[in-house]
Amino acid sequence: MNIYLKRLLRSTMLTIVLIVLNVILLGTFIVLDDSVAASLFGVENPKAKGELLSLYLTAIGGCAVIYGLWLTYMKIGEQMRQNTIADKSNNDTRFGEAIGYLNNDNMGIAIGGAYTLYQLAKDDVRYVPIVANIFSEYLAVNSKNSNKNRVINTIINLLLHTGYSIFSSLKLEFHDTNFNYTEFKNISNVVFTKCTFDTNRMLLVKNCVFNECNIKSCFFGECEDLDLYANDITFSSIVNKSIPTNLTIRYNNYLDELSITTSNTIKRLELYVIKGRLMNTNNDGFVNSKIIVYTNNKEKVSINGEKEYVELREAPYTHKTPFMDLMDSISRSLFEDDVD
Repeated sequence: MNIYLKRLLRSTMLTIVLIVLNVILLGTFIVLDDSVAASLFGVENPKAKGELLSLYLTAIGGCAVIYGLWLTYMKIGEQMRQNTIADKSNNDTRFGEAIGYLNNDNMGIAIGGAYTLYQLAKDDVRYVPIVANIFSEYLAVNSKNSNKNRVINTIINLLLHTGYSIFSSLKLEFHDTNFNYTEFKNISNVVFTKCTFDTNRMLLVKNCVFNECNIKSCFFGECEDLDLYANDITFSSIVNKSIPTNLTIRYNNYLDELSITTSNTIKRLELYVIKGRLMNTNNDGFVNSKIIVYTNNKEKVSINGEKEYVELREAPYTHKTPFMDLMDSISRSLFEDDVD
């Protein structure tokens, strides 16, 4: 019997003894008093005292059962508390071991460490933000190391795909990370700072911020509440055909071949354009245009800064530029899923 329960029983033992003695004395008085038995079972009933005694003993037995259940409840509660302490101690041990595995030079062991940390976050909510931060920092340090591509891809999958439901309550933050040939789908509340994106697809992405990133040959499809701030953006497109457009592109340093296609509903489309170099004339005759916006709600597009870098065109459009054809070809060859 554990110390806590022993102390509890000792502290209540004297009280229990006194209660038992009082119950016995009260019972003796009640059973011997003829008036109590007569009032309950009738004056002419010769078995009145016996029936009164039986009733009294039944009541005492019921109290004993209740007391026994209470003791059982206390034992179970204490056992659960001890189990919780043991589980937390075990999880702390698992965490330390998993960190060692993740930093191992053997790719198989490192991947095992990543999965162990992910499982730990599933089992113990205390570790959810801790594991997310460890994964984010691991990507920042190692994403440029091609020898660790398998571990990097595993962590990206656990953070943003297979295991995203575990971390979706957090505001994930990535910095100084290379994301190449990666698909982001159904993620929200993510901040990317000084990251590099090359040939990626962002599908159904919501409420995300891109700060000082290098974005090249990327496709944003049906995305909502995007904020692109101080990025270098080249050969990319943003297409919202079925959801209201809510987009801010602010103070981006370099823009070349960025096209935006909006649905008929624009909640917000704000463009703040600075810097940039002149674009060469292409097959569509666009000269000095950094952002091409296809929309039927031109009056709802807010343009500030160097407006000559923005060209508004009517939507829907049927003609595709060679760049758009190239992006379609790349997307079909690299990814299987389309926006529903």
